Amino acid sequence: MVLTAAGWLVNLISFNVENFPKSGIPQVNTVLHWDRVIQRYVNLDMISSVNDQLMSLWSARWPWFVIVLSFAVPFIRQKNWSKIYAIAWVGLTIGVSDAIAHNLLKPWFGRIRPCRLEGLVRVVEGCSGYYSFPSNHAGNAAVFATLWLLLFSRFQGGLAVLCALVIGLSRVYLGVHYPTDILGGFVWGTSLALLSYFIWKHLPLNRETKRA
Repeated sequence: MVLTAAGWLVNLISFNVENFPKSGIPQVNTVLHWDRVIQRYVNLDMISSVNDQLMSLWSARWPWFVIVLSFAVPFIRQKNWSKIYAIAWVGLTIGVSDAIAHNLLKPWFGRIRPCRLEGLVRVVEGCSGYYSFPSNHAGNAAVFATLWLLLFSRFQGGLAVLCALVIGLSRVYLGVHYPTDILGGFVWGTSLALLSYFIWKHLPLNRETKRA
């Protein structure tokens, strides 16, 4: 069953939209169909100059620095070292997530970005990189939101989840990802965050770290 699911996933991700609908697997065709339906709606039907600016803003990295700083500054001011160590652990996990997704997962799946395929999507601003699955933005956002929810505050973690969803939407709007890239990024980031949390809970440094 696990091998069947794995094979289904590989068929889905390695299957680029320019070949649609030639897959012999009905489930893959169904997912790819809705992938394109959602992509067209977000990338084309939501077009406006305001959305162009907002989605470009959310897709940039600096808003996350603002969010992280606003969450972390109280702990830094209080010199709460157990929380500061936990924040560093979150940062380390994000770095691992980003490196593995970029250097291993994307080349292995080899799914070409939609913005690299002429005429497939509306590209708002450039097209960096060549492969798209899984989305690094979505994966990193999922790591941060999941770990913050588990290690610190449900309220702040909930806000981070909402921010992650908006970031995922922005990547599809800008034409640099398929919706399934975002979904894959969320699954990857959440899975890694849960593993990281399990490891953290078994480290001596976390004994004083409790959820706010």
